[in-house]
Amino acid sequence: MDFDFENFYIENINSIYRYFFLRTGSENDSLDLCQETFLKVLRNKKLNRGYLFKTANSALIDYFRTKKNTFHISDSIFEPIFENEDNIFENMDFDFLKNVISESLNYIEKSVVELKILEKLTFKEASKMIQKSESATKMIFFRSIEKIKNKISSILFGKNY
Repeated sequence: MDFDFENFYIENINSIYRYFFLRTGSENDSLDLCQETFLKVLRNKKLNRGYLFKTANSALIDYFRTKKNTFHISDSIFEPIFENEDNIFENMDFDFLKNVISESLNYIEKSVVELKILEKLTFKEASKMIQKSESATKMIFFRSIEKIKNKISSILFGKNY
């Protein structure tokens, strides 16, 4: 394996920083967590996004254990979810969509949707991150999208489709 850490870092730092910032709400903590994550990746010489995000997730869990903070979800986490979904939700209010997602999905479902759409991870990479099989991750993703669509349909039209 060609070990080109500099290019790997440049390609992934923004995604990892965003991953931490959307959850901690703190610029300083996010930078510290980025540093810790990339140092672990460098020490282990595993330059793949799946391992990177799994390491980031472990660092985040440790952060919350030591900080005893509540989980922070930024509003911007939901912005890109429906951007290119065949314009189904083109004229819907952002707050409405955010509330539907919050009410419809559990933590794992939100995580899978975010990892696939916002972070653009493959199902294989996302499955490593949430520690489920690739097929289970696909099922979670597609069922989550269906839950969101059904919730919106029931709100707008009074019935599920």
